[in-house]
Amino acid sequence: MAADHGYSECLKLLLSAGADYRVQFGSHKSTPLHLAAADGNADCAQLLLEAGADVNKPNSKLQTPLHLAALSQSAKTVELLLTKKADPNAKDADNRTPLHCAIVKGSRSNECVHLLLKNGAQVNAPDKFGYTPVHTAALNDFSSCLRLLLDYGGDVTRKTKGNVSALSFISRRTPEIISYLESKLDQAIRLHDHELGDIDCEINLDFRTLVPDIRSGETRLLLAFIENGQRRMLRHPLVQTFLFLKWRQIRKYFIFSFIIHAFYVTLCSIYILNVFLDDQENENDEFILPVSLQFLNVALWLSTIGIVLKEIFQIAHDRKAYIYHWENWLQWFIILTVFIILVPPPRNINFRNIKHHIVDFAIIQHHIAVFSIFFNWIELMVIMGRFPMFGIYVQMFTKGSIHFGKFLLAYCCLLLAFAFSFRMCFPSYKAFKDITVSIVKTIVMMAGELDYEDVFFPEEKKSIRTVSQPNANVPFPVTAHLFYLFFILIVTTVLTNLLVGLSVSDIQGLQRSAGLDRLVRQAELVAYMESLLFSSLWSWVPPRILSVFQKSATLLASPRRRILVIRPNDPREDRIPKELISAVYRSVAGRRNNKKERNRKDSDHSGRREVYKCVRCNGIDI
Repeated sequence: MAADHGYSECLKLLLSAGADYRVQFGSHKSTPLHLAAADGNADCAQLLLEAGADVNKPNSKLQTPLHLAALSQSAKTVELLLTKKADPNAKDADNRTPLHCAIVKGSRSNECVHLLLKNGAQVNAPDKFGYTPVHTAALNDFSSCLRLLLDYGGDVTRKTKGNVSALSFISRRTPEIISYLESKLDQAIRLHDHELGDIDCEINLDFRTLVPDIRSGETRLLLAFIENGQRRMLRHPLVQTFLFLKWRQIRKYFIFSFIIHAFYVTLCSIYILNVFLDDQENENDEFILPVSLQFLNVALWLSTIGIVLKEIFQIAHDRKAYIYHWENWLQWFIILTVFIILVPPPRNINFRNIKHHIVDFAIIQHHIAVFSIFFNWIELMVIMGRFPMFGIYVQMFTKGSIHFGKFLLAYCCLLLAFAFSFRMCFPSYKAFKDITVSIVKTIVMMAGELDYEDVFFPEEKKSIRTVSQPNANVPFPVTAHLFYLFFILIVTTVLTNLLVGLSVSDIQGLQRSAGLDRLVRQAELVAYMESLLFSSLWSWVPPRILSVFQKSATLLASPRRRILVIRPNDPREDRIPKELISAVYRSVAGRRNNKKERNRKDSDHSGRREVYKCVRCNGIDI
């Protein structure tokens, strides 16, 4: 009771009379030191510690006195316990450390947090639910505490068990910290030697700011920026330089992968064009492949099996990410079509003279081969678009295709209305005799292929056509002309021009944001290639061999790579592109100019204060 209520004199008398400081109270099994710490009474805690109380004794919730002192926001008690060797990283039943407890909602004092961090508290220690102190500070809108945690190495990329990163909480609850993160990136670019105008001027770029924990990968922070709507951070000169150097380290693996895919697509194309366009038959009219194509067939079988194993590896590496990328589904479609066309057909078919009523496996294979060769090259185009220099053009095509698909979906009812109407108005015209062909013809007419004379005045009817005799091909000429005119005005004129206008504006918007989009794609590609190289699935590879590949893809593996020193005024500086050198130079120069401007304003303000005091001393009431 004396410790709980902070009666230090009573406590001193009790201890001198032999009171047991180890006694535990209630269901929580709290010792007197727990109660004194929870009350924030440093004097009582001092008396108990001098008497021999265990500074790291846990209660029933595994909380030590330091947990409770931090929770009570008593900096004096926290400091006392730390000087008595209290463990700053002790974990309670929920795996929370005293640092978690020190971040209390409503508190605006960082003193307890600062004391714990100075004495070795782990800033990124997760609790049972995966929440680190950075998560807790962001959830409690504790901006000043967040700045302190970030200064001590707080990792905003850490995720809870619910897969929510600390940066996600920061973006929603304390967005002002984003500017602080940007200022930390600015501070990582600093003048090393000489003045900015000197030829020997050197600027340091410290990449360690971008990699809070090298064990978890070098691109986690960049991915966190992208996932949480902070893509603009990729424009920072430090990030751009890091991405350039990182891509240069890892691009050899991507180029190797691209060459393999290009070889596979070429192999498929050669096989399809030779098998499905040439007659391959023997004396018994049985399908047989020449020896050269048999070797090609076996090579294609082996290559496709290799592609399947590669896809299975990617699924095992990250199943969730694999499912959400449409390129992976396209790859499995290609694999399926290739397996089908590799099965020898039962007999030869002359594909140039196929009868409509003939339906067998060979004909099905031919249709599938068309899709296979088409989508093989489409996939190769998508892979090529992942190169930073080609990405903008492939993305323009992809965006335009998606835009056109949405356009057709939005106006499909209008197109079907005209297709059905034309089927009724022109029952004898061959392009409208079948409803499916009529729909295709209507869509083709959107492009301007109207065939007005062929529809209303067929060539074979010109010799006998008269003004009073209606065309036999158009039994309802008034209605037909009316709907044809409607189609030209509504679809060909209005919709087509609307589609062109929307596509052009979309492309212009894409071109305006091309630089940022390129950086986003580059960061995602580098992060994915890095994750594959560091996958736990390579555990069967000898460590020495694996480490060679991993080090070759890691930018900060060597200490001398963690800080890049460049000479912006030296024309021989070619380690990074000239535009990046200029951006780095502008960043340092702009920061120095801003500092001079602030100093000038502070000086002017200080001068005004001195004048103000002088005037008041002369008795003038302002």
